[in-house]
Amino acid sequence: MAILAVTTGVLLIRPLTETVNFAYYWSPGLLMAVMVGCAAHRRVRWQDWLWPVLALIWALPQANDAAAWQWWAGELVLLGMTALQVARNCGSVRLPGERDQGGAPPTDRDHDAGDPIPELATRG
Repeated sequence: MAILAVTTGVLLIRPLTETVNFAYYWSPGLLMAVMVGCAAHRRVRWQDWLWPVLALIWALPQANDAAAWQWWAGELVLLGMTALQVARNCGSVRLPGERDQGGAPPTDRDHDAGDPIPELATRG
């Protein structure tokens, strides 16, 4: 999943380096952001689609008639929310009050630290 997140970042940085901003430059990176959520939860959820789709709609030339600074401000906010969603799906960021979805990490009481495979330690 980390590879998907890094690829998302690279694909979303690419349009920022282009001299002309075409809407289709944004779609590969935003689709990868959705794929990070699908890989993290092993299912398609609307939460994973919300921010990337809004960012893509904002990037469409027909979607708004904002001035350049307003357009970039809106796009950067939507990209920031998309980046936050990707980080949450990777487990790097948790919002206040949000539970850990992965469960508790194993402790020393779960198995003997000297045994490499816990199942073998219980077999006699």
